[in-house]
Amino acid sequence: MGLSQQIRFEYNEKKLVKLLKDIGYEKNGIFFSKKNSTFEIELVIEQYGLYIHRSGEYFKEFGLLIERLGDITEAIVIEDE
Repeated sequence: MGLSQQIRFEYNEKKLVKLLKDIGYEKNGIFFSKKNSTFEIELVIEQYGLYIHRSGEYFKEFGLLIERLGDITEAIVIEDE
């Protein structure tokens, strides 16, 4: 069981893909994912920003993602699914 959310922000797709790869997300089809023995995060780029599903002890990794998104956009809105 995990948490699904929409992360809404304006973005340039090339910059967003580069950012995700730079912080360790692997692309597999339409998904970007990052996992280890304590957490799993899956992302999909949508026209509004990112759809995210995460589980486990993801807090530090999620915080890093949000912090780095601030490097490429000015406003971020997070909505629960």
